[in-house]
Amino acid sequence: MSTEKGKGKLRGWVVIILVLMGGIGIGNVLATAPTADGVWDTEWIREGYAYFTHALTLPFTTAGRVLLAGPGDNVTDDAGFTYDTATNVATITGGATSTGWFNSTNGSYSNLYANSSQTTLWANTTDFKFTDDFYYGANNRTDIFAYPQLGPSYIFWSDGTTIYAKATATGVVTSSTSAYTAIQGKINAIQATGGSLFFKSGTYPLGTTTIELYSHGMSIIGESVTGTVFTYSGTAEAFKVRSSSARYYPALSGFTVQAIGGAVTSATAKGVVIENMSDASVERIKIMDFTAGNALMVNSGNGITSTLYGNYKSIWIYNCKYGLTLTGYSGFEVNCNLFEDIHIQCGTIAGSIGLNINRYCTKNQFNTFDISDAVNATVVDGQYNLFVNGRSEDISGTHIWTGANSVSNKFDFYLSVGAGTQKTDDGTTNIFENLLP
Repeated sequence: MSTEKGKGKLRGWVVIILVLMGGIGIGNVLATAPTADGVWDTEWIREGYAYFTHALTLPFTTAGRVLLAGPGDNVTDDAGFTYDTATNVATITGGATSTGWFNSTNGSYSNLYANSSQTTLWANTTDFKFTDDFYYGANNRTDIFAYPQLGPSYIFWSDGTTIYAKATATGVVTSSTSAYTAIQGKINAIQATGGSLFFKSGTYPLGTTTIELYSHGMSIIGESVTGTVFTYSGTAEAFKVRSSSARYYPALSGFTVQAIGGAVTSATAKGVVIENMSDASVERIKIMDFTAGNALMVNSGNGITSTLYGNYKSIWIYNCKYGLTLTGYSGFEVNCNLFEDIHIQCGTIAGSIGLNINRYCTKNQFNTFDISDAVNATVVDGQYNLFVNGRSEDISGTHIWTGANSVSNKFDFYLSVGAGTQKTDDGTTNIFENLLP
């Protein structure tokens, strides 16, 4: 598409003119691709219209000029915005149209996004609708916007001392020097409806406080297992997902929980506890350095409800005395959960247990797991659990030990390597097939 043709079409547009990619001509100004995170290295300017499908709130320093990102990046001078000079906040309601000059001189647009349909511009959670055609780059593509609109309820990031949280529905950013205050406050805000919290890579020090998820359909999602790290120094739980009544569908994924300070040596410290929550999803998390306590516990509360149908996958546990522990009660059991791709390294800690399956835990399946450097690799006192494709190495006690209450558990293709007794069956009715060597 030629530049001259582009100039002709622009006269009839009712649009926001966007900087796209690849040297597109906008009037007499050359628009170039971003040189960094949402930063354009050439100015652009054009008068146009913006249609807001949601309410927009932006700060301003001069009435009639709203800042999009940084100083000098003016969005509009239109009276469609209401300017509150007492608070320096400008607001336009959803469904309204704004006109004026949209300009930038080497501006930083870190809050500028486009959704997957490539026909909607999104800034500070506000949709700018295209009302006509738009040009695209030399590669003849329409999927060239830099950032997708994100779906979590809140997005968190850390600068080392301050935790920030952005509400994706409003664009409002709050901050706190306490990770617990920042995180638990947002969990409480969405408990009635459920929602998700997304954490950019960074360190989030929880101190001695416990983050609690206690409602339906709530999720904590990290950007990466190695990048998003929650540290905990208390003597209780870093994360506790529980309720006083039946709750469903909590999810944790993509982060590390690390014990520091007092949590390292506390016998009561725990990384993650799932209790009275059915259909839980815990995936791609790492728990480490609880050298006297528990890494991951899946429990049912006595007199409350059973914990059922959870899916636990790709979990790494390092340097913890108790790797994965299941505990139930009579009539309130831990049943029918799937544990897959579980890696536990106990670090030769005295009295350590890799998998600890207590009484009233039944019909759970453990598929593809490995345990190393524990005193006892797999201890089972429950019933009708299935263990397939297990491996234990360098165990000083027993690779498989089934207690007196254990009935009809099955172990198939279990490889034991190194010292220790291969199996001790106090329950006498358990099934062992294909034990290696």
